[in-house]
Amino acid sequence: DAYWGIRSHRTISIRNSEVSNCEPGGIYMYEASSINTSYLNKPSAHNNENGICVWNCDEGDTTILIDSCTVNYNDDYGIWVSNASPWIKYSDLKYNGENGVYVSTYGSPIITYPKIIWSHIQENGETGIYFDCVGGYVYATRISDNSTYGIYGYGEIDALIRYSKSVDNMTGIRLLY
Repeated sequence: DAYWGIRSHRTISIRNSEVSNCEPGGIYMYEASSINTSYLNKPSAHNNENGICVWNCDEGDTTILIDSCTVNYNDDYGIWVSNASPWIKYSDLKYNGENGVYVSTYGSPIITYPKIIWSHIQENGETGIYFDCVGGYVYATRISDNSTYGIYGYGEIDALIRYSKSVDNMTGIRLLY
């Protein structure tokens, strides 16, 4: 088993690829302030500790697009976003051990505000989307059948949820301050 399946802090383009059986993650993009645009189109990340990790990527001139991904059966998180603002669209995040998408920040000045659009997030071990002291934009996304929450937010968050459905979760949406 590989440590990281794919690891990059530069511009990256991944198309129609599969990454599996990696610890701590399948695809890892980090400290990418020099990135202009990174594009993940139709990758599959499964059976990793974490499927896709996007950490410490400066919002300035950086665009990270995660498009039409299948991210499932990972031990912890499907997609882990920390101090970054990727676009996640047309993606399926299912059967991950903890959260479909986990969004966090650790006191960094980097803006963290991912956009999750036209995706399906379902049957994850805990929460569909977890906002840990940060927010994000959720649009036209179906969040269903997760063990605890469809969407959970804790701390000072700025979440905008529009035209989305949270169904058959233990609790649909819970935002705590």
